[in-house]
Amino acid sequence: MPEQKKMLFFLIHGLDALHMARACFMFASISAMMDVDTTVYCVMGGAEAIVKENISKDDVEPGKPDLAQRLKEAVEAGVKIVVCDRTLRAKNIPAESLIPEAKIVGAATLIDLALDADSTLTF
Repeated sequence: MPEQKKMLFFLIHGLDALHMARACFMFASISAMMDVDTTVYCVMGGAEAIVKENISKDDVEPGKPDLAQRLKEAVEAGVKIVVCDRTLRAKNIPAESLIPEAKIVGAATLIDLALDADSTLTF
């Protein structure tokens, strides 16, 4: 049986460009639904996109999916969401403010994930 493909999404945008965070989680969901082992690594501004109170700050046109919906879809599809511990410290983001599905990891994890991934995308 062939080994499962792996895809890494690198999310660097948050409150500065929530449309990029929405797109990241949308494509990550699609990847996971295609039976790809999918991880979103949140760093820099991307960490802001998974802070519970920031999710409601996404102002989209009625009828269009917002960040909360895209995050829900990603979690339901099995996307793993990880966040850089150094980014959290630099931005003074407490762990308890993150969505419960987020796992805090070290910076070296990004390198491991990137080296192991069959493909990467940055948003």
